[in-house]
Amino acid sequence: MRGWAQRTVPLGSYGVIRSKTHGLRERIIREGNFDWIWYLLIPGNTTITVFKPASREFPIEFSGTLPQTETLNAFTGIQNEFSWEVSGACKFSLNPEALPGLIEKNAISNQEELDSYLGRLTADLSAWTQQRLNAYFAEGQAERFLMKLYAEGGFDILSSEIQITYTQVCDVDCRFTVKKMPDFALWETVRVLYTAYLERQRTVLQDAAVTQAERKLTSQFRFDELTRYGELLTKYPVLLEYLEIEQRESKENQ
Repeated sequence: MRGWAQRTVPLGSYGVIRSKTHGLRERIIREGNFDWIWYLLIPGNTTITVFKPASREFPIEFSGTLPQTETLNAFTGIQNEFSWEVSGACKFSLNPEALPGLIEKNAISNQEELDSYLGRLTADLSAWTQQRLNAYFAEGQAERFLMKLYAEGGFDILSSEIQITYTQVCDVDCRFTVKKMPDFALWETVRVLYTAYLERQRTVLQDAAVTQAERKLTSQFRFDELTRYGELLTKYPVLLEYLEIEQRESKENQ
């Protein structure tokens, strides 16, 4: 049937129409829809470019440690109990409805160029996802997210955020396996002990500082007193003779 757009687009593929009279058509040609377009009847007026945007996947590996891990390890001698390791992958598909805008913006004219674009998009998504995961765990929510990943394997928050940020993709699904889980209970116990140790140390140092200050102050007072005596005896030597007489009389009276 002349004017029927779907007849030139295979199943599983999508067609984008560009015409001399109407430019780029924002609505794609896809299976399940009946599109009869009158200006397809004009000879040489239109071109239909067929694309088959396959789904893509990128791996994710990330690891980290709980806050103060290095300090707590040094405090207790415990090693490698407060770290985690996670591996997984995120899958996504290109949103077919975004095809017209993408090929216009990125000057895509064939499947090869679309595949090249999807390769760049996958690399960009991988880097962005890694940054977001690092941010999630850096915000002190490691236990919450790790327990969620351990129980469910999926990460709906991340999948939704990817799809909101990258509107040209759809069907995002991020799945992870927790390869190593930190001992949160032990970490909390050690953290409490370390906090108590620091408080005790602060108290001891404070008491020692007060005692040292008192000793220093006493020594300073005595030094000042002897200095005044020395100045007085230097100025009035006769007082030295008086002190000797007073000391001699005191011994005789004993």
